[in-house]
Amino acid sequence: MPFFAGVEGKVFYRRWRAAEASGAPPAVILLHGLGQHSGDYGGFARLLTRRGMEVWGLDHVGHGMTEGEPGRIGPMDGLVENARRLTALAGQGGGPGPVLVGHSLGAVVAAELAMRSPRPCAGLVLSGVPFAAPDRGRSPRPGDDAPEVVARREEIDGMRRRFLRDTGTPTLVLHGADDRMVPAEGLVRALRGRGGIRVVVYDGAGHDLPHEHVRVEVADAIAGFTAGLSDPRG
Repeated sequence: MPFFAGVEGKVFYRRWRAAEASGAPPAVILLHGLGQHSGDYGGFARLLTRRGMEVWGLDHVGHGMTEGEPGRIGPMDGLVENARRLTALAGQGGGPGPVLVGHSLGAVVAAELAMRSPRPCAGLVLSGVPFAAPDRGRSPRPGDDAPEVVARREEIDGMRRRFLRDTGTPTLVLHGADDRMVPAEGLVRALRGRGGIRVVVYDGAGHDLPHEHVRVEVADAIAGFTAGLSDPRG
């Protein structure tokens, strides 16, 4: 089984090869959500490989077969560094620059990695990213005031503000209209008018787009976005 040396121990990763490709296929770095692991994305990865992409995915710290305390994701810097190492590993085969595809927690990791210098990717796809504009009128929920919840919320909000100032990486944002974790209205409001960012909202879909009924449409959107990055006509 393939592993590489991560920040907090060995990191497990998977590689799904492109079904058909002339030359070096574009590489997709797939970063999963909280409580998931790379194996959960086998079906979705195969949708991408059938569209000419090579897919690489890792298990975050404490998830799947990666070392770490189960369920504990650890500091964001460690998650980002592990994703950077996988991106470097995927880039050894040559071909176009990789595209980071992150879902939920993975979308936050991907966005943070894309903002770092030197830029590690050609493009960025964010699914279910928690970058909605803050809803000041929302009623508090149990656990909202827990120190770790407050710290993580402040960290993500700070990342959202930096991300909106730094749109140098072409970005495709995919979101479900019925996402109950991150309301689509707030996300669209936060990203509206930002250059270099395209937002697609799927009617009747919730938070977990790669595993919902729109997953084929999502794969098509990622394939089209990736092809556009290498097309000089944009």
